[in-house]
Amino acid sequence: MLPTPWALNQKRPAVQDNARSFEASLSDKAASAAPESPINASISPDKGLRPAIKIKASIDAERFSQIKSQLGELIHLSVVGGGTGKVILVDRGGQVRLRSLGGKVADRLIYQTGERVDSVAISPDGLRIALALARQVLVVSLSDGAVAFKRVGMKARAASLDFDRSGEALLIGSNDGVVYRWRFVDEQDATSTMEREKCFERYIAHSSVLSSVRFHPRGRVFFSADWQGVLNAWAPYDADENDGEFDRNLFGARGYIDRANRVRASRNGGVPVTDMELAPDGESLFLALSDGTIEWWQVRGFKKLAEQKIGKGAVLDLAFSEDGQRLASVHQDGIVRVWEQMVSEQEGVTDKAYTLKRIYEAPVPSARIVRFVGSRTLAVGTSQGEVSISPIVE
Repeated sequence: MLPTPWALNQKRPAVQDNARSFEASLSDKAASAAPESPINASISPDKGLRPAIKIKASIDAERFSQIKSQLGELIHLSVVGGGTGKVILVDRGGQVRLRSLGGKVADRLIYQTGERVDSVAISPDGLRIALALARQVLVVSLSDGAVAFKRVGMKARAASLDFDRSGEALLIGSNDGVVYRWRFVDEQDATSTMEREKCFERYIAHSSVLSSVRFHPRGRVFFSADWQGVLNAWAPYDADENDGEFDRNLFGARGYIDRANRVRASRNGGVPVTDMELAPDGESLFLALSDGTIEWWQVRGFKKLAEQKIGKGAVLDLAFSEDGQRLASVHQDGIVRVWEQMVSEQEGVTDKAYTLKRIYEAPVPSARIVRFVGSRTLAVGTSQGEVSISPIVE
C-alpha cells in the first residue's frame, strides 16, 4: 500500500500572491530582541596547511556576534529576503521562526509542529518549507504558516529532504534506504487513484540509511548518498533525452523510459557521507565525509576530481556562496572554514589539479549549520539554539 496523500489545499496556491505576502512578513516588526554578546577567539592554522595562507589572529566584538534565543538544537538555517539579513530557523523541537539578524534582532514564530523534526528543506523561491516528522512529511506555506500538503503513513523516518527547482516536488531520503520523489502539486491535481499513486515514486538501490539527497539545479537529475559511503546519480522515471545536457553525459542516449536510470559512483573505502552540495552552476558536486575529508566531483561524466582532508572529525555541513566561488564547511570540532576552489595546470600531465584553498576560519562552539549571508558574511547555527554572525576576514 502507498502512504495516504492528504492535499490540504482545494486549489494551487497563487505563487505571486504568496511571494508578496511573504516579502511583507520580512519587515522588522517582530516581537522580541535578544542581546548580542561578543566572541573573542584565538585561531591558529592546522599544521598540515600551506603557510602562505594568512588567517586572522583574532575576532573582536564588532566582527563576531552571537544571537541567543529560546530555540533548541538548530537543524536548519536558510537565508531569505534576497540576502537582507533575514533567516528561517528550525529547531529539533519543531519551531519554525523568521529572524532578522541586523541591528535589533526581530523574531517571529511562523509554525510549530509540536513534535520532533528529523529533516528540513526550503523551496528555491523561499515560499515553502518541508518538515519531516516521525511518519509524515509536511509542506508548509511560509506566507501564512499553513500546512499546504501532507503525506502520512511513511514506513520510515526521513533523514534528508530537498525541493526541486520548481518548488512543486520533494526528494525524501529515508532511513530504510529508499529515495522517494513526491510530486505533491501534481498529486493534488490528479483525477484518479492511479494518477495520484504515480506522483509518489520510489528509487531503490541503497542498503543503508540515506544521509543526503539533492536535486541538480537544472532539475533533470538527482543524487543520493548514504552512511556506507554509496553515492548514486539518478534520472527520474519521467526523464527523456531531449531535456538537460547533464542527463546525456551521465546516462547516455535514451528515449522515454518507464523505469529509473541509475549510475553508482566509483568510490573507495566506504567512508560515510555526512552531507552533499552541488555548486550553483550545477557543474560540481561536493561530498562531506565523516573522516574530515571533502571530495570534489565533476557532474559531467560523474568523475571525482580531487579529495582533500580539511579538518579533524566529521564535516557536518557544507554551503556555497550565491556566486559559487566560495564553499563553507562546519566541522565536528566546532571550526567553521571558508574555501576557494583552485584549478591549476600540472607540469608534464594533461590533468589539471583541483584543490581547496582555505581563506578563513573561526571557532564557533557547538556549530552545526553554516550559510552565506551575501558573499562576505557567514551565519552559523548551533546545537544550543544560537546563531553566530561573522564577516569573512581575509
